Amino acid sequence: MLEIVRPTSSKYCIAIVFLFLCGCSPTNLPQNYQLSTELLATYDRSCKSCHEIPPTGAPQTGNKAQWAARYSQGMETLITSTIEGKGNMPPLGQCFDCTREQFEQLILFMASEQNKTGVEKE
Repeated sequence: MLEIVRPTSSKYCIAIVFLFLCGCSPTNLPQNYQLSTELLATYDRSCKSCHEIPPTGAPQTGNKAQWAARYSQGMETLITSTIEGKGNMPPLGQCFDCTREQFEQLILFMASEQNKTGVEKE
């Protein structure tokens, strides 16, 4: 007869909860990422019109809950989606002169909690 063994030790329960929380936590998102004045102007020109207006469906700048699942896919996937376009986002996100590095910086900025200006302190 097959016997089912159930973990009764609190160690097992704690371990299971720990593993679950590690996989679900958005703690790997950047914290208060800052942009240069020039790149902040690019954000204002190319990204802000969708990423600060909730009805667009774009993940809102500074909203960690909206960015967590996307960010967990990896930066390369996010940059590829930005360059190729995805869903309602047009190719290049309306930034036709942005480099891959600038897209990465803009993504880091949008996925992080923001201060009021978003400008890096010099």
